[in-house]
Amino acid sequence: MRARIKLTARPYNHKSSYIVLLQPREIRAMDTDTAAQRLAALGNTTRLSLFRLLVRAGTEGMNIGDIQHHLGVPASTLAHHLRALAEAGVVEQQKRGREVITSANYEAMNGLVAYLTEQCCDGLAEVKASA
Repeated sequence: MRARIKLTARPYNHKSSYIVLLQPREIRAMDTDTAAQRLAALGNTTRLSLFRLLVRAGTEGMNIGDIQHHLGVPASTLAHHLRALAEAGVVEQQKRGREVITSANYEAMNGLVAYLTEQCCDGLAEVKASA
């Protein structure tokens, strides 16, 4: 089954913060190996903090220097963690002039959440019967 996700931003509170809303758009069916790879990439405290920072930054993303400043990690450590997240597909990077902008891949993460919850509340009768 394929769903559709559309990213939109709207004011979240009186302080002009924005929240990214995931609305149906196409989500590709995810296989178990891809899901495991993405979960493993996020299974490190530094990478999880990095991903959450990028989610807070929204669709605009952040440049590498700002990420390093916020997380307080050495450049080589940051590069290692960014590479792991990019290889897993949970962040995207693009070059804008001399800057590299990194942003959360909301479509990939929404696909992961969809994979994890696709059989939510279906019951266990089929699981027991096939065992």
